[in-house]
Amino acid sequence: MSGLSDLLAYLRAIISDVRTTSTSLKNIQDQIEQAARAADAATTGSANALAGTGLTHLHHAQRRLTESQGLIAAGADAMEQYIAGPLLGGAGAGSGAPPAPVAGDRPERPWESHPPLAGFRPDRPHRTCIEQTRNVGWPVNRNGRVAARGRLYDTQGRPISGTVRAGPGPADTAADLREPWASDERMTTRWHIEGHAAAVMRQHQLKEAVLYINIPPCGTEDRSEWRCDANIAKILPSGSTLRVWVTRQNGAVSRFVYRGTGEAVR
Repeated sequence: MSGLSDLLAYLRAIISDVRTTSTSLKNIQDQIEQAARAADAATTGSANALAGTGLTHLHHAQRRLTESQGLIAAGADAMEQYIAGPLLGGAGAGSGAPPAPVAGDRPERPWESHPPLAGFRPDRPHRTCIEQTRNVGWPVNRNGRVAARGRLYDTQGRPISGTVRAGPGPADTAADLREPWASDERMTTRWHIEGHAAAVMRQHQLKEAVLYINIPPCGTEDRSEWRCDANIAKILPSGSTLRVWVTRQNGAVSRFVYRGTGEAVR
C-alpha cells in the first residue's frame, strides 16, 4: 500500500506544480495585455508598419498563453480523474477514461442571476441596447478605421459580456474547433468580436444569443473566405442562432442572422 501512497503523493505534487505554472502564465498574460494596451495607445495614428506588427505579435502571444492555460488545466483535470478512477477504484476504474458527464449538465451561466431586460426580443432591435452601443461610440484605430465594439446578450436581454473588442478573448481557446478554424491566423474569427461571441455560445452551450455591435460583421462588405461573415455559421453549434444588430454612425440599424451548421466544430 505504501507504493500506492507514494505514487498518489507524487502525482498530486505534479498536479499542484502544474496548476502553479498555469497561475504564473496568467500573471504573464496580464502583464502582456497591459503592455499591449499601453503600446496601442502610444502608437495610435502611427503610419509606421512596425508598430502594428509589434502589437500583432503581442496579441498572438496572449492567445497562445490562453491556449496553454487551457491545455494545462485539461491535463491536470485528467490526472485528477485518473487518480480518482483507476488508482482509487472510483468511476471509470480500469478504463482509463474520464467519467461520463451526467445528462443535463451544462456550464455555469452567471449572467442568468441578473434580471431580464424589459421588452427585449432577439428578433427586434431594443432601444436600451442600441443606446449602449452609441455610448461606446465608433473609436478609430491606428489604421484610420472604426474599431469594433460590441456586447453579447442572452435571449432575455441579460448581458453575457461587458463591452468587448477585437483581440484576446473567448475565441483564444479553440480546441473544440477543426482546422483551419482552430489555429489559422488568417481566420478573423480567431480574434474578432464575432468569433468571441460564437466561442461563448459553444463554451456555454447556448442555442441562441444576440450581439449588438457598432459596425457590420467583418466580411459583409469586403468578402473573403477568411473573414467572419463566411465562417460564423460554421463555428457555431449546429442548430444554434446568433443574431447581430448593427448600429451605424449615421443612426441606421441593420440585422444579420447566422444559423449554426457546426461544420467547423469537433
